[in-house]
Amino acid sequence: MLPTTERGDEVRRLLELGPEALDREAGDRVSVLGDLDELFEQFAQAVADEIAASNDAGERTTLILPVGPVDHYPRLAELINEREIDMADCHLFFMDEYCDHSGRVVPPDHPLSFRREMDAVFFDHLDPALAVPDDQVVFPTHENVTDLPGMIADAGGIDTCYGGIGVHGHVAFNEPEPGVADTDPRLVYLNDYTRTINAIRAGVGGNLEGFPGRRSPSG
Repeated sequence: MLPTTERGDEVRRLLELGPEALDREAGDRVSVLGDLDELFEQFAQAVADEIAASNDAGERTTLILPVGPVDHYPRLAELINEREIDMADCHLFFMDEYCDHSGRVVPPDHPLSFRREMDAVFFDHLDPALAVPDDQVVFPTHENVTDLPGMIADAGGIDTCYGGIGVHGHVAFNEPEPGVADTDPRLVYLNDYTRTINAIRAGVGGNLEGFPGRRSPSG
């Protein structure tokens, strides 16, 4: 891991690159796509292909998945159903979940619940014969957050972590701060940048006072 000053210099250098230069320097480590629709299609195809390949090899698939973005999940459900991809040997760990101001996870019927969102955009659309067993779907909570490393180990370790980058560089609501790469799953306080953009985008009218200030990330 680079020291903070060197990482900052590297980020600034990358931000100065145009798409063509970034594509050239990154080689096959980065794909530059035309628009968000193309990105979500590739996202869905990548997850479906990985699960299908593991099934063909007689192996389980253990993934960390984000709830944001979510636009690829309806398409992923379509692909699983169309290709009859059996999810019985999948273990899905979701990156994070909102907690209230006391640090307790919000209930599944809460408007901001990630579990509620995933049911609406993904799980409810799967053919029941292909669905992931309930006990193999894990959302972090205030009760299991310290157990997550062991749960991941019991599931065979993570094959792939899919995710997105937040408004100011956070991954899985690990806010950019010194030492964050060496932390375990935990409750985190969201900073003002994250709370503001999420309150605007989450369909709650930008209500900062009522917006949760904590999340429970899975890593």
